[in-house]
Order: sequence, then C-alpha cells, then structure tokens
Amino acid sequence: MAHMRRASSLRNVVAKRNSINAPVNLNCLVRVYLLDGSSKVLQMFSNSTAKEVLIALKFNLDLSDISTFALFRVVGNNVRRVELNEVITDVMKDPTNSGQEVRLLFRSWISFKYGAFDHEVFQHGIRNKQPNTAMWLAFMEAVFMCMTGKFYLTEDEAVMLGCLKMQAESGDFNPAHHDLRVMKNRVSSRFPEPARSRMKSLLQQAATNPAAAVNAEELAVRVQALYARIAGKSKVEAQINYLESLRTWCPFYGSTLYEVQCQYDDNPLDPNSSPPVIGMNAWVGPLAIFLLTPTEPPVIMRHPYRRIIKWVTLPDKHIFTYWVIKPHVTLADLEEFQEQQRAKLRGTRGRGPSGDGDSDGGSDADGDGDDEGGQLGELDAQQFCDCVYLVTSQVKELDYLVKSYVEASTGTPPVLPGATDDLLPMKVAAFGRSSRHTGSGISGGDGGGEEHFGDDTAAVTNSWFRNMYKADAPTKKGGGTHATGSGGGQHRRGSAVLADDAKPDEISVHNIPMGVKYAASMSELKRMAEDGSG
Repeated sequence: MAHMRRASSLRNVVAKRNSINAPVNLNCLVRVYLLDGSSKVLQMFSNSTAKEVLIALKFNLDLSDISTFALFRVVGNNVRRVELNEVITDVMKDPTNSGQEVRLLFRSWISFKYGAFDHEVFQHGIRNKQPNTAMWLAFMEAVFMCMTGKFYLTEDEAVMLGCLKMQAESGDFNPAHHDLRVMKNRVSSRFPEPARSRMKSLLQQAATNPAAAVNAEELAVRVQALYARIAGKSKVEAQINYLESLRTWCPFYGSTLYEVQCQYDDNPLDPNSSPPVIGMNAWVGPLAIFLLTPTEPPVIMRHPYRRIIKWVTLPDKHIFTYWVIKPHVTLADLEEFQEQQRAKLRGTRGRGPSGDGDSDGGSDADGDGDDEGGQLGELDAQQFCDCVYLVTSQVKELDYLVKSYVEASTGTPPVLPGATDDLLPMKVAAFGRSSRHTGSGISGGDGGGEEHFGDDTAAVTNSWFRNMYKADAPTKKGGGTHATGSGGGQHRRGSAVLADDAKPDEISVHNIPMGVKYAASMSELKRMAEDGSG
C-alpha cells in the first residue's frame, strides 16, 4: 500500500514537471544563492533572462507562487535587484574588473499577507500542517533578519524566538544534553539580537565580574525553562509560531529596507524653512513607511499609507517625495476646514464674472481637471501635512513598492514589475490579466516626475480630497502621470468601512522595544536628540 502511494506521488510530480515548459539543450550553469548560504545550480541558456531563471527556481523549489520574489546582483556591499528582462550572463559580468565575485541572491521583495505564498507558509485552515519549501524560505529569511539585528526586538522577544528556533532545529528539550553550559553557548551564538549580544558580554565579563557571571547564569536558566516549556511542538509548529510571533512583535516584518538621505519639512509653507538632511533607514512595508535614525536606540517615525495623501517620484534626480498628514490633524479638523471653505463659496455664489448670478466655480463640468471656476483654488493640503523628501538611487523601486502596497488594499495583488502568468499562481494569474501590475514595468522616466494620489482606502480620502486632486479620471499634466483613485464618501481600510466621523490612526506605539521611541515630527526628533532622550 505504501509503495502504491509513493508511486502515485511520483507520477504526480512527473506530471507537474512535464506541464512546465522547461528549456532544453542547455549550455549554461547559473548558481543562485539563498540567505542561509546554500545555493541552487540551474542549467540555462546563455541568453536566458532573469524571468526564465525565476521560472526554473519555481520548478526546482516546487513553489506555487514566486511573483513576490526577486533575483539580486550582489558584488561586495553593492546590491541591486535584477529586472526580469535582463540576460543573466550580462548580469554576471564585472565591467569594472574589480576582481570581486558576482553572485545572484534569491529572496522575497514584496510582502502580501493574503497572497498565495503567505497562505502556503501559514497553511491557514489546515489542521495538520506539513513542511514545505515556502515555509522554509520564509523561516530562513526571518531568522536572517533577526540574527543580523535588522528587526528591533526586546530581550524577552529575542529569548522566545530563540527558543522556538531551537525547537525547530534541535527538537524537544533534553535535560541530559541541554544543561546550562550548552544554553549559554546557544544563546551567545544562535539567538537573535539583543539576547545574543547580552550573553556574549556577560560571558566575557564573567571571569573578572562575579555579578556578570550570576546574570549569565540567570539568563541561561530562563532560556532553559522556556525551552522546556515549549517541548512537544513539531518542527512545523515551531516555525509557524516563530513567524507569527515575529509578525506580531516587529513592525518591520515583510518590509524592504533602503538607506536614504532624508529631509523632513514639518513647515512646508515657510519659504525660509531649510530642514537638515539626515541619513536614515527607510522601511517600506505593506501598511506604512518607517523612518529610522541611525542612533542607538533608534528614533522611529511611522507614516501609514492611510495618512499619505500624495507622493511624487523624480527618477532623474533620485528623489521620492510624499505628503503625510500631521499627527495632530484629525478627520474632524479637515471636515471643519472644508465646511469653512464651502461657507465662503456660498457667500460668493451668484457673483460670477458675468454678473448673471451663475457662478462657474465648483463643478469642473468639462472634466478636464482645470477647476476653471476656482472653487478649489484656495484649498491647500500643505497646511495639514508634513513634506518628506527621500533621496536614494533606488527611487523607482521605492515608488513601485509604495504604489503596489496602496493598490493591494483595493484587491490588486502586488507582484514583480513585468511579472507574467508564468510566475503567478493559477488564480492570481487569471486575475492579473486585467491588473495594472501584469506586464507593467516600474513607473517613471527620465526628465519627468510621476505623481500619485491616495485612493479611497486612505482614512482622509473623502469627497473633499477627491475633488481637490481631480479624481474624475487619470490625466496628463506637466510631463508626469497623475494616477488618482475613486470611490464614494466612505473611508475604507481593507475590507472594513469606517464611519465618516472615524478618526484616522495616530502614530502607533505598539510592539516597540524599550528605549526605542517614536517621533511625531522632525522638530520633535531634533528636540529628542538635543535632550539625549532618543
């Protein structure tokens, strides 16, 4: 009976592989590295593109969805994403003859909580969860980010994640083997930050400082007790618990990191305002943009997409600019201002230029977006917003990620630019044929800027903002592409509908490690730096 099941499984695998159009007469070997240092060697043509390599990896790793993964060209500290149409042999060349090895790295680039890959990882609704490649890739990336200190965790969170990692790698706690000496060694070498650094420091001081030796012993006892407590979890359960805990605790889970030069203008109406340019880390995530100072501990500013009303991309100048509603401004404030403007307009109605009592202002009936009557001329969003300038050579990728995550809230799955049905799972591929993502590259061209406006998922995108930004139809203006949203007067957050009197979220302080603070604005950030409270 077991033999029949194995034979049936093999036939299914063969049928699945035969259904994929794998290349033949291959004459080129391509080595692709994973985050754990392992690699896959693929046989490709000498003119094969990155897209064809990803299709081969999808077949090799037995993944149903690879549309959110990308290939990265790594040369020393220089990392860039490889476009799908680039020829791999050209990517692997070293035009500078620096002598450094050129490597291809395979890892995720876009995160989609409700996508096929995420469902394959967490196996929602499945009672007996089974190991698979998607889970292995997600767990490997999460471990990498924690071990390198990219995700900010408290010591308690790091200890819990370290114990789950041990459970996944070593199985159940064994008192005969996992004594305090082993626990100290494991924590100092295999646990996430900051638990690893603290144990290392305590062990180094233990020889000369009795208090440090006691503290190291206490930490090892705590880890040993927690490790024993989670005994009985299977490897799959431990990995899923690890990912679920990290998603709950770390606000940057699933985000993409960029090193940027940031100018934060919290008074954009002042012509004399000249904020300093500060080097920061920008995390572009599924729900928000995070700005982190390079200090220890860092100061974090969180800007949800629901509060970002507009962004402009200037690829030729490497500038990404966005306007975010000030933290103290609520929807009630905006609606009050709107009513004040309407009252002024009602007072001037009937005094049109022709004197016939018919004011031309207010309707823009011809739909050209020019607002000829001037009804919206005095509405200026800048007085309610902070303006953030981010300078990076990867500005096009940053723009594409933000646009993808904003559109994801309307049901459009985020995928790689130019991804076709070959990279998508079956159901998403059918949807993607009508999607703006499929077959489209990263927006923006030389010499012009691309301008985007928030859609009806933004907490402040009511009729006022839709009129303000001419949301009747996409228009061309000033060399840039203006993409606007549409919808009724309700405020949507995913599938939830908020009442008109609902207040937009303020800056979140949930799950922030002790010592790490959020700054509401650049002025507050500078004050915290001067006071030494950051």
